[in-house]
Amino acid sequence: MMRAFKTAGFIFALLLVLFLAECRKTPETSLQTIFPGTARHRRYSDGAVLHRGGQELLLAVTVFGEDRHDYSSSEILGCVSHDGGRTWESSGAFVLQRNVGGWNVVGPSFVRLSDREVLFFFNRENSLLDAGTWLRRSLDNGATFGPPVRLPYEGFGDVVADHVLRLENGRILVPYYEYRFPNASSANAYAYCFYSDDGGRTWKQSNKVTLTKPAEGREIAFAANEAPRRMVYSAEEPSVVELKDGRLLMFVRTYVKSFYKSYSNDKGATWSELTDSGVQAPGSTPVLARIPSTGDLLLLFNYGDQDEILGKWPRNRLASAVSFDEGRNFTSVRILDGSRNFPGRMTQPNVTFLGEKALIFYPKSLTPDGYSSWMQRTVPVQWFYEGDHGRVLGEATSKGG
Repeated sequence: MMRAFKTAGFIFALLLVLFLAECRKTPETSLQTIFPGTARHRRYSDGAVLHRGGQELLLAVTVFGEDRHDYSSSEILGCVSHDGGRTWESSGAFVLQRNVGGWNVVGPSFVRLSDREVLFFFNRENSLLDAGTWLRRSLDNGATFGPPVRLPYEGFGDVVADHVLRLENGRILVPYYEYRFPNASSANAYAYCFYSDDGGRTWKQSNKVTLTKPAEGREIAFAANEAPRRMVYSAEEPSVVELKDGRLLMFVRTYVKSFYKSYSNDKGATWSELTDSGVQAPGSTPVLARIPSTGDLLLLFNYGDQDEILGKWPRNRLASAVSFDEGRNFTSVRILDGSRNFPGRMTQPNVTFLGEKALIFYPKSLTPDGYSSWMQRTVPVQWFYEGDHGRVLGEATSKGG
């Protein structure tokens, strides 16, 4: 009898150890294709998510037709999930924003003002002389949206999908950038912000910043039949996050092998001169976000080794990194998808947090010019903290820091 008790006790202890070990494991991540690229829809490019409450999500995603060029025709689709992003009603996708631009509509963002009131932002691109951000207002939690209203932009500009934010004091901030064309063969880009203190009804504009260090290896064509222009000075696709001390931090895309950064002490009305962030990256979109459950800052970006970064390349890896010091330095670097040898492309992610999990959305093609599908990778928040802590990106490694 005693031997039986000892055996049972041993088995119980073993099972308990195994159970606790299993509990300590990071839950599995998942990857799903929400919209596959096809000959009819060659490219899904950018998107944003509105959390409607509970487990209901509204996804907005830009889709191009038979031409995948940045300035070809597109529309913005809507798609709903009722189970926190585990499944999507992709077969029931609907046109959230039809193409009202001379070229296209891109760059969806949502900002919640109340339980019922939501703003939907998008870019309407007509020509080299007229492109910028518009908004539509919903009073029924995103079920319907009113007519588009133009922000007071001039010339050719843009806001990246899912980059519009609402600050703690209620101010709405649109991190914006615009192109200027000194001549027919060159272009410059400037970053700034539109901001509103009355729920998006009137807007003011901050000062503009750009990088005076010449861009390297970047040419851009604004139409399929246009000769590429050489990018000279550039600060594109700003991403802004509110810091714990009340300041704002902005990261911008450049073509000098790292993100550059700027600070605002007045909630986005004025911005400091750009300085090197020390975070090495190709010329692609930075995504800054605060992790709600931990309070730390998250950076999503295209990772590249120094020897392979030139202009906007490479874009074959998406990575995450965490900052414990409010954006001065980032560590726990981890590859979300791709590899150095992956032949396709992925870029411009966005992230939605639901409790202890993060939903990361991004476009992905299997070859450089292949069909681009819309992907969702779901990871537990803990996953971001299990990267390479021996690698630090930021002021500690900046040449100017």
